[in-house]
Amino acid sequence: MNTYFPSQNGERVNDLLSSSPFADESEEEFADVRYEEMLPLQESFGVDMESPFISELEITGEARPTTNPLAEQMVSMLAELHDHEFNEALFELANEFEDVAATRFANEAGEYSLRTVSELRNHAAPLIYELETMINNMATEMEREDMGSKSEAELEQFFDRYLVDHEGFSPRFEQFFGKVFRVVKNVARKAIDIGKQGIAGAVDLAKKGVAFAGKFLPIGVIMKKLRALVKPLVHKVINFAINRLPIFLRPIAKQFVNKLMNRESFETEGSYAAEAYETEAETEQPTTYEINEIQMEFNARVTNLLFAETEQESEATVNNYLQENEQPQSEDEASSLDAARERFVQELSELKDGEDPTPAIQRFIPALLPILKVAITVIGRDKVVNFLGGLVAQLVGKILGNTLKTHHRALGNAIADIGMSMISLESPLQNQERLGYEAYASTVEEILTEIGSRPENYTAEPEVVQSLVSEAFETAVANNFPAAMIKPALRQASGNGMWYKMPRVKRFYRKYSTVFPVVIDARTALQVKSFKGQSLASFFKDKLGLPMGKPVQAKVHLYEAIRHTKLSVISRMEKLPGLGSSNWSAYCQLHPLTTSAAAMLLKEPGLGRDVDARFLQSRDLISTGQRFYFLEIPGAKVHPPYGAGKVNRPPVPVTPGAPWTPPKVEPVIPRSSDAQCVLNFLKSEVRFNFFFSGEDARAIGQKLGSGDYLSAVGTIRNVVRDILTNTLVRNVPHKVKFVHEAMPELYLENFEPAQEQFLGGVARAAGGALVKFGKDALVKVVEKLINKFADVVYNSIITYLKSRKQEFITASANQSGVTVKAIFTNVPIMSKLRLVISAMKGTTNLGDLADFVLPSLPTPSVVIVGGRQFD
Repeated sequence: MNTYFPSQNGERVNDLLSSSPFADESEEEFADVRYEEMLPLQESFGVDMESPFISELEITGEARPTTNPLAEQMVSMLAELHDHEFNEALFELANEFEDVAATRFANEAGEYSLRTVSELRNHAAPLIYELETMINNMATEMEREDMGSKSEAELEQFFDRYLVDHEGFSPRFEQFFGKVFRVVKNVARKAIDIGKQGIAGAVDLAKKGVAFAGKFLPIGVIMKKLRALVKPLVHKVINFAINRLPIFLRPIAKQFVNKLMNRESFETEGSYAAEAYETEAETEQPTTYEINEIQMEFNARVTNLLFAETEQESEATVNNYLQENEQPQSEDEASSLDAARERFVQELSELKDGEDPTPAIQRFIPALLPILKVAITVIGRDKVVNFLGGLVAQLVGKILGNTLKTHHRALGNAIADIGMSMISLESPLQNQERLGYEAYASTVEEILTEIGSRPENYTAEPEVVQSLVSEAFETAVANNFPAAMIKPALRQASGNGMWYKMPRVKRFYRKYSTVFPVVIDARTALQVKSFKGQSLASFFKDKLGLPMGKPVQAKVHLYEAIRHTKLSVISRMEKLPGLGSSNWSAYCQLHPLTTSAAAMLLKEPGLGRDVDARFLQSRDLISTGQRFYFLEIPGAKVHPPYGAGKVNRPPVPVTPGAPWTPPKVEPVIPRSSDAQCVLNFLKSEVRFNFFFSGEDARAIGQKLGSGDYLSAVGTIRNVVRDILTNTLVRNVPHKVKFVHEAMPELYLENFEPAQEQFLGGVARAAGGALVKFGKDALVKVVEKLINKFADVVYNSIITYLKSRKQEFITASANQSGVTVKAIFTNVPIMSKLRLVISAMKGTTNLGDLADFVLPSLPTPSVVIVGGRQFD
């Protein structure tokens, strides 16, 4: 049934929605819109232009890179500083701030004010004080002593004196203190190494073209400048906690990359927004500012301090960071949008029969503009507003026309009936009606956000926009209306469940009305994957301590992320056994509900949602629209690892007469087996780090100790094969660290080939496909490289354990697990790969990437250490 509506120029235009997704309308379906995948030609990479980058290929019969020794040192420092566990500490610290804000300082609507920021800074003051005092004392002592003459053991004793527990600190404060201490220690050791090089090292760098070689600042100055970075770092975490950081723009870290790569500063805020669009809006958008960006920016500033030429340069680094974090960087978008939603729903409820709801929708549009910031920056505010206004004129009749007053009460009753156990209705009749208006409002919001957030839609042909609007409309209706009111073909599940925004006061996430009772057998538990590709079986074993191989009975609760959702907020708001807290032990029980997980667990694949792989790596980075599940298992809870609470190292001897302080007891988190690969092109070195969880390590250690070598080898083989295939090879952009002078981004998920920098306007979309092809080709090469190494690594570990099994047995006594390191040096292929990556930042053809022939590999050295120790 086609309907017509007047356009803005008075002419009648065909409704964008040629059919309705509702069951009581015409059954005519839309034809699926299919997009041809752009397949870029390899020769497209041969862009003929002069490169502004520090690395080039010079083909003179033999390829040789032009390197920058300073860039090599700075990238090495960045790689040494970056630590995924630091991201965990930042996220946990933010959770503490959010807990404090929610319980002490939020108003009745759950909103935060500037007073909240001030109070949270007061709450953080003891943490800042202890960190600044630790760094200041360390700097003073380093200035007084001859650090260059100390042995490695003496240096370790020197630093360990500063890592102690603090009375009154929460576990999250202690965790954060330990991670900042690690950064301070790495910087101090690097400064000591630079000092040891002395004049000879400075002359050597000067010969290689480093202009300010020999002018690095004294170690005391560096450390005291580093102390000044602590406060703005903590303040930035506070801003993150209460949603006062912009989600898209990340100029500081990008500017550092440009400086390191000798790029001209031609980027503007618009180009940053465009790049953010290409990485975010091309697929899904993160729900919050990325916690990794906080670490990357901090590490970049620390590295700048270490290699600053003058004290004025170091002072500027500190002052800029201080100024940027003196005040919150944006308003509380979540609270502002919530308030606008409430006004929108209220206005809809006050409409008279036949009254046009278009003005109410248009008044709601400004509240969506912060969400559409990328589109506004690229397209322009006026065009965005006009475009959305046009969508309103087309959509209003289909969504909110005559059906608004006719069906809102029946809709509200249906929604209330389905979600009776989830929502509290103080005034049943009034609130049931309101539920209907909320469903309409949420549908409008989803459509406008989905279509308006993508800059390419503003210049698309009308037929393309029509298809996109139709698809968005159907999806939004399926997300916000009871299944019984929707056409069978569009229903997400066979039952009559629906998604509700929760909690009722301030909406942080969606929850599905139906709870699914399931029995998970051992085979399904092995096949269902959670974050990092780790299996549900590993979660049962390592986190919950459940026996392997036995069926697990559970109730499955489903959730969906919206803007500003954090998994820790879901776990805090949900009052279920095992949840009710923002602690890691609670939100680690939320798993991604992909279509395959939904099919295997629930037999309802339509309830799952597939997302880009980068949103499946960590619980601190999720996307809008991503879905999750929690398993309510009777009697099960996250258990601390065996032996948790023991001191991980012996007391540190101190000088006579000095006060003794007890060594710090590191908090222990039960982790599943994991893997990391580090490709260090500066050293032609490849490192594999295999972490065996506490449960796996103890099982292997017990078998080795009892002489059951064959059984131990079988367990090692199974664990290594699983984490190589499911964790490492399938997640190369996120799990393989690159140490390369042309790649300060460190990971391929952040890697930006140079061709992208020279594309603009209409060419950007096509260029993005070309860039993606180059990155994908490099990923394939690395996957091939890892598979080539796999057998050699496994055989080397087995051979090592034949004669050194006691080392593993001793290490397995560590409560958190064992890390086995396999280190390859002088790997021949690394030099060629190094040139290719340099070329991706410059001007050479990448067509030969797929033709790499992997040579025979050297025998690695093997090291076994207790705990999870990744590089």
